Order: sequence, then C-alpha cells, then structure tokens
Amino acid sequence: MCYDLLGVYPQSRLFIPLNAIMYIMRRIYLKYAIDVMMLVTFLLCFITGIIKFPGFLGFIKASRYILPMRDLTLIHDWSGVAMGFLVLAHLMLNFSWIVAMTKQFTKLSG
Repeated sequence: MCYDLLGVYPQSRLFIPLNAIMYIMRRIYLKYAIDVMMLVTFLLCFITGIIKFPGFLGFIKASRYILPMRDLTLIHDWSGVAMGFLVLAHLMLNFSWIVAMTKQFTKLSG
C-alpha cells in the first residue's frame, strides 16, 4: 500500500511506499530521542560543572564537606562522556544535511 503526504490517495501523483514512511518516522524518533538525551546530559554536565567551579562553593557559603563532591565529579565526568557520544551520533545522523548546507554556503560565498 502506498501513501501520499496527506493519507491514502491512489489518484495522487506523490506516492511514498509505506516502508519508506516507517523508516523516516523511526529516524525522526531516533533523532528526537538523541536530542533529548543530549539536553539531559548537557544539563547534568553544566550544573555539576558550575557546582564544582572553584569559586562557587565560597559564593554560596558552603563547604566541600556538605556537597558530595566525589559523586558530583562522577556525574560530571560520565555525563560529559555520554554527551560526547550523543553529539557524535547526532552529527552522523545529520551528516547529509551538514554537507548540503556547506555546499550551499560555499556556493553563495564563491
């Protein structure tokens, strides 16, 4: 069965096979999931990085003994590693778009 962009219309000129639509939808959901995970890991890394910042503890008048610095360091380090892998996956999934935009920009400037 074929679908067009608005539904099932056999008389339409723009047919998209159902398996192509399913592939596109899976890819869209994968991109969305990676983007959400990148946001979560960025926030974890950013917030723990601010807390670990040398002047921050003095600014909020806290000591190293109140906050679990060892745990914060583990969260900071592993969320940074996870974010790095997610950024690589994000770039791989969007590589064709990056190449197309680079070609377009070089064509405009050249």
